Amino acid sequence: MPPNNPQSSYALRYALCALLLLLSAFAMAHLSLRLMGQAHYHSARDVLRNGYFGLAKAQLEKAEHEQPDDHEIHKALGRVHFELGALKPNAEGASVLARKSRESYRKAAAINPLDAEAAYGIARAEVRLADLYRYLHPESKDTPHNPSTYFEEAIRLRPNGILYRYAYARYLF
Repeated sequence: MPPNNPQSSYALRYALCALLLLLSAFAMAHLSLRLMGQAHYHSARDVLRNGYFGLAKAQLEKAEHEQPDDHEIHKALGRVHFELGALKPNAEGASVLARKSRESYRKAAAINPLDAEAAYGIARAEVRLADLYRYLHPESKDTPHNPSTYFEEAIRLRPNGILYRYAYARYLF
């Protein structure tokens, strides 16, 4: 048996402690990003409830930067873009914001494909884009935007949702 060397056992202990501290630091960095993203998201929800869409947009963009894989953040950002588009006085600006809304909802649907609210958000943005397309291009009879598939997807995901059925019927009418 080799003799027990106390200096090598101390070095091994120090190396293990350093490794443990390093792993803890990496874990805390990841968790702090998540915590900051959630703090920005909840702050945005509070100001969104009061109708301050510009402030909510800024907070949600920070939250999206911190936590790009959270579908709730993308849905909230889609809602903010949709509401800001309704406030735009010109059709071009409203069209840009409706496209941003649709893309945010699409990101949310890609992250969580079973979310009926994301499909409904895409459908609402498509309806607005179709209306704006008809307004911006009166000479064109057809529009490239078709929200029917997204309405049907939302209805399929939540079959008892009367809101989605009513909105789809209103669109078809």
